[in-house]
Amino acid sequence: MVIIDVEPGGDSQEGKKNYIQELKKEIKMLYDEISRLQEENRKLKVELKSVRFDEIPQKKSKFFTGFPDYATFSWALTFCLSVLPCSTVLSKGNIFLLIFIKLRLALLNQDLAYIFNVSEGLFQDC
Repeated sequence: MVIIDVEPGGDSQEGKKNYIQELKKEIKMLYDEISRLQEENRKLKVELKSVRFDEIPQKKSKFFTGFPDYATFSWALTFCLSVLPCSTVLSKGNIFLLIFIKLRLALLNQDLAYIFNVSEGLFQDC
């Protein structure tokens, strides 16, 4: 990023035109940077939402939830689907996962909010 630190060239018209052109170039570069960062942010959000329990290695899933494998987790989830709270932010599978992580590791709501990238208030019902 280039920062223009030059005052317009005195009172001359040519100096002012050059200064304006430099400012326009800088503005375009800043807009390009904003666009790039927004796209990166969008991709990271999609990536974050696509994390699934069955992608967690078996050793870690046993540590975090106590379930030995995804099949057992899936069976238990299917059994409990009707009683899980609804959320517009988290899927029922993630809510189920969150409940077992909270029970197994005794994490605070603030910790879970950070892990799942949601507000702490979402955990009041869990």
